[in-house]
Amino acid sequence: MNRIMKNGLLAICCLALSGSVFACGDDDDDGNGGAGGTGATGGDGGTGGTGGTGGTGGTGGTGGTGGTGGTGGALTIDVNGQVAVHPIASAMGHSLDFATDTYTVTVVNPADTANPLGTTTTDETGAFSFTDIDISGISQGLVVTVRGAGIVDSTMGLCAAEFDEEFNVTGCTMLSPSPTFNAYVVTEELNTALETNLGDDQLIEDGYLFGFVTDGTAGVEDVEITMGEEAVTYLSPTLEDAETTSTTASGAFVIQPSAIDVITPSKDGTTFTPPSQPAGRSAGVVFQVFFLAQ
Repeated sequence: MNRIMKNGLLAICCLALSGSVFACGDDDDDGNGGAGGTGATGGDGGTGGTGGTGGTGGTGGTGGTGGTGGTGGALTIDVNGQVAVHPIASAMGHSLDFATDTYTVTVVNPADTANPLGTTTTDETGAFSFTDIDISGISQGLVVTVRGAGIVDSTMGLCAAEFDEEFNVTGCTMLSPSPTFNAYVVTEELNTALETNLGDDQLIEDGYLFGFVTDGTAGVEDVEITMGEEAVTYLSPTLEDAETTSTTASGAFVIQPSAIDVITPSKDGTTFTPPSQPAGRSAGVVFQVFFLAQ
């Protein structure tokens, strides 16, 4: 007769069985009076059955591979431009030799000046270009800075940021008043003339804003410039302090702002491109602002 014993459940739920075989003998009654018969020889005990071999455990399945995260699309622009001396410097007879000197052009997000978005150099004609400038993270716009021989570090606005209703960047409007972007530069001679005429030999060391209102051929007079509460110095045709409340025929002005703010030109019956623009100053740099009057 087989006995079945049920083991407890293990963590992986495997059921083990074991069995045993037993033999039973018969008991005879004693006879009376006769000789006792010879006792029967006991039968041999049965051989125990061989225990069953345990089954081989199953192999665990291989874990699935995680999917690759999607890449967000960057919003980019291309920039093609030309380095040129400031129109006032050009009128003074200043020029640059691009065949001999190479100029470095850098595109910067003003909110993150430590990490330029692109840097290149001019060719033998002064032309330069950028491809796929990422504007996804800009908050105000982009500026271009030019460095090289015969000029002071010269910066000007490249474009102003555009946003949708949820304040996501959708583009960047070019600020250049001409169809081709001109990265204008202030020559060392022009900067020296301004420092001398304004009696400030630390003008470039402290940094300043140099503005110019033009109709495309010459300066425009009687234009009032506002930049918050900042003082505006309007320049005479000889680039001296005109001590006026609006531009003279030079169309030029100087501001040393304490912080980034918006500059706005105004004159009755005149529209301006751009109508306004943000600007600021950095030590050792002249920030140029241009307005086209129409």
